[in-house]
Amino acid sequence: ADVLGAVLLGNQEIEIQAKNGSTVILARTSTVGFDTDRIRFVADKDGNYYLAIQPDAPYDRLQIINRATGLAGLGAEYILDVYNAFYFENTPSCGLPTFTSFDGTGLNISLLGINDTGVKGPGQAIDGNTSTYSSISPGLLNVGGTLSQYFHFDSPSSPTDEIKITLSGTPEVLNLDLLNAIRIIAYMDGEPVYNQPLEVISANLLGIAQLDILELLTNEEIITFSVNPGKSFDRLEIHAGALLGIGTSEAIRIHEVIRSPGSPIIDDVDDGHIITVCEESVVTLTAYAPATGHEINWYNNEGTLLLANSASYPLGSVTDAHAGLYYAATRYPGCDEESIHIPVTLIVLPKPPAPHVALNPNSQY
Repeated sequence: ADVLGAVLLGNQEIEIQAKNGSTVILARTSTVGFDTDRIRFVADKDGNYYLAIQPDAPYDRLQIINRATGLAGLGAEYILDVYNAFYFENTPSCGLPTFTSFDGTGLNISLLGINDTGVKGPGQAIDGNTSTYSSISPGLLNVGGTLSQYFHFDSPSSPTDEIKITLSGTPEVLNLDLLNAIRIIAYMDGEPVYNQPLEVISANLLGIAQLDILELLTNEEIITFSVNPGKSFDRLEIHAGALLGIGTSEAIRIHEVIRSPGSPIIDDVDDGHIITVCEESVVTLTAYAPATGHEINWYNNEGTLLLANSASYPLGSVTDAHAGLYYAATRYPGCDEESIHIPVTLIVLPKPPAPHVALNPNSQY
């Protein structure tokens, strides 16, 4: 059975059936595991648990059956409280996942505490607060073991949307092995549409957002980066493999996962995202979103909003005081969540002095 279901349910078995009339369309029990793309235990940001079911055929009713297993013992009694049932319309929403879940294989049982699962505080990775986090502990895994936290969105993304991830880590896990042990996987209808290790993502971000993931993590900083699957997605997995030689208390911390609009593309920059001009040049920073209808906001190096909902930020005739870092970010209209901030460095060179020309009036030209 899946890890979350085993911890929650103990020695009782729950069966859920989706029916169309009297015909069973989809059914599964907790003994087998609520860990498939169609039926899964999930949690919200407040730590409430739900049984999510997604049949692939029309249905008009659900039936839930609760049983005690043989391990419960004679006379044991279990009560399952069902608070409500609801469904989601397939309409776009702002960027926070609706639910999260987790699972794992190859857990070292001798290292687990009571009700320990290797993933702690899962809802804190989707609560909109980057000061809280869930944690994945690779030190609890045997060789070949894995731990995953999943993030479920209530509607498919746009093909240009990105996934913005905020991570940190405890010191022992922060090494080159981490970049290969952690993978970011995006799914659409259960099929992977993106699957890359942090090592590859880090190399790409050096060119796009000037971010070195490992260096920042090694300095025990909280870092935010984005990945672009290039296709629609409705679920994300952060997948951790075993890291040998680390303590059981060491962990990867997931502070936040957000679906964001595609990052803006800034015009007229070089490979280092630099624009170089001479003093008194008239400069306008310009960016465009990869999809229509998204807003662009401009920020300075301190994160102060300079201009909202504008593809251009006019600086006018520039002086040395205008030199420095600027950032552009895209946003869904009416939503707070933004894309990762893309930097542009403006270098202002001194205006060259006027040449001094001396003429000899007695010379002939």
